[in-house]
Amino acid sequence: MSWPGIVLCAYIAAVSIPLVVIDVREHRLPNRLVVPGMGLALLCGVLEVVLTSGRGWMPLLAGVVAFAVFALLCRIGGLGMGDVKLAAVLGVASGFLGGEAALSSFALAFVLGGIAALGLWLFKRRGSLAFGPFLLLGFWASTTIALTRLGS
Repeated sequence: MSWPGIVLCAYIAAVSIPLVVIDVREHRLPNRLVVPGMGLALLCGVLEVVLTSGRGWMPLLAGVVAFAVFALLCRIGGLGMGDVKLAAVLGVASGFLGGEAALSSFALAFVLGGIAALGLWLFKRRGSLAFGPFLLLGFWASTTIALTRLGS
């Protein structure tokens, strides 16, 4: 992973626990934590393109695709704009490890969120499920797996 990717991952590491705590308690991902990540993600993605002489488009592409897909899901219902913005940041960050890492990050988030939702349904618990923690869990799990593969 290049240094812009490391910088972005360091930011995500710094805000992950506060985002999880706030989303679980309040069902929102505050702009004061997510929006700076969007700016940093854009900067790091552009830096990657510049540093690779125009070949490192995957982080930006993954971020744009994540934003578009999550914006559509938000429009349909069930996800909030905080999830959309966080998905864009995580898409760029996971894109530094390749398209497979980006895709697996979100796939894992949906699988884990689905399992949690099924558990709520089975135990007849009412209420909504905060999706931000699952996005972050999927990101960190996918990132760990990708970095482990790179190291071996």
